[in-house]
Amino acid sequence: MLESRGAVVSLVSRGVEIVWTLGLYWSTLTYDFLVGRDEEVVPFRARQLRNLLCNLGPSFIKAGQVCGSIFFVRKWH
Repeated sequence: MLESRGAVVSLVSRGVEIVWTLGLYWSTLTYDFLVGRDEEVVPFRARQLRNLLCNLGPSFIKAGQVCGSIFFVRKWH
């Protein structure tokens, strides 16, 4: 349980940071798709996603690893 107002503010600000960062990334992907340049920017967006997950922290790094391994396993089946 959150014991102080500071803990609540910290939790809310972290949630806003995560939603804002992922939402901004998602909007760039959507924009790329809508203007028809989604294929040509794949390497750049992949690097951008890797950096984004690293900046968000260890839990997101692990989530990225899981998503990558699922893609790899599905690709070979």
